[in-house]
Amino acid sequence: MFSETLENAVKMADSLDSRAGEGLEMKRVTYNKLVRDRIPEIIAAAGHHPKTRVLDEAEYTAELRRKLVEEVEEYNTSNDVEELADILEVVFAIASQMGIDPLLLDELRRSKKDKRGGFEAKVFLIDAESREERNSC
Repeated sequence: MFSETLENAVKMADSLDSRAGEGLEMKRVTYNKLVRDRIPEIIAAAGHHPKTRVLDEAEYTAELRRKLVEEVEEYNTSNDVEELADILEVVFAIASQMGIDPLLLDELRRSKKDKRGGFEAKVFLIDAESREERNSC
């Protein structure tokens, strides 16, 4: 998994095309997104120059939510199990920010599954009808 993360970071770095030298133009690619902690280090190791900043708590919360949507969209497009791992990483980061231990999160998941079931049975709810009392005038 790390090697694929490294490979993706190097691809990101290569897309920056920051070759320095006579007659070569610097190219900047703007990302403006939350990335894994080591991505700037990996980009720098590939000879590129990432510009980063540390988010405040409100920004971090918003960016984690945005990242979750991004990772789900990537999974929906690729069906790649690596994307599922990325989704879990973001979910664990959100839980951690809320002060929830990943083990507790899994306990909550299991408890909910025990009470309401999982998704193994592939049940698709179409509708539900209920009886209502009629008001007589």
